[in-house]
Amino acid sequence: MRHKLKFIQFIPLLAVCFLLSAIARAVSPTPDGGYPGFNTAEGFNALFSLTTGAWNTGIGAQALYSNSTGSRNTAVGVSALLNHKTNNYNNAIGAFALKGNVNGNANNAVGDQALYSNTTGSYNIGVGDDALLRNINGSNNTGVGAAALYQDTAGSNNTALGWAAGINLTSGSGNVYIGASVGGVASENNTTRIRNITSTLQNSGVLVTVDSVNGNRLGYVVNVSSQRYKEDIARSIDPAKPSSPLSRLNSDTNSRSIRTALSALDS
Repeated sequence: MRHKLKFIQFIPLLAVCFLLSAIARAVSPTPDGGYPGFNTAEGFNALFSLTTGAWNTGIGAQALYSNSTGSRNTAVGVSALLNHKTNNYNNAIGAFALKGNVNGNANNAVGDQALYSNTTGSYNIGVGDDALLRNINGSNNTGVGAAALYQDTAGSNNTALGWAAGINLTSGSGNVYIGASVGGVASENNTTRIRNITSTLQNSGVLVTVDSVNGNRLGYVVNVSSQRYKEDIARSIDPAKPSSPLSRLNSDTNSRSIRTALSALDS
């Protein structure tokens, strides 16, 4: 009878131990350390869905949570690369960085919510809080600065440098924005905007401009005399050269007259 009582008293203790063990398993975070395939996970449900992917690093709660077969991805921050599944070479540093990425390739996001909405876009670089935040499937974009290219959703090949640079762009491609708050226009393409252009003076006192007709030269000044250009003109019309339009004339007199006229312009 005594042994039977001891056993009955022991039953509640076993039940408590079992319950505590079950609770511990339910809330236990991903264990420390490396995993097969040179994968590393640290944080609650980091790399939770991994199957065959290799060389991945997930640090932070739900970092790389959905990644299954993607390799060489790095996520540091809560929910960084949360939805990423199959592609490679993505780097996200910051809370919710590249959170929406599903199978975009070779994207780099540094900052809180940088490239937050990207799903299939590739080769994008977002550096700064909310940089390229709304990009979904645009590729080859570079936004450096908080909120740079913030609203661009599908444009590609855009470059923005500075706080809120290119923030007004929504779908255009091939644009360049340099300078803080150089916002741009919603759907423009192949446009370059640089802060302080037309308001900064050159040493000559002429405003800095960009002349698209004469070679896209920054600070290009129209109607300035140049000895080099005149010499180039003289060579191009020299009758002694076979490529010259006047070579058929083969006239030394014409050549001398032209050179004399150009020399007079320089005086």
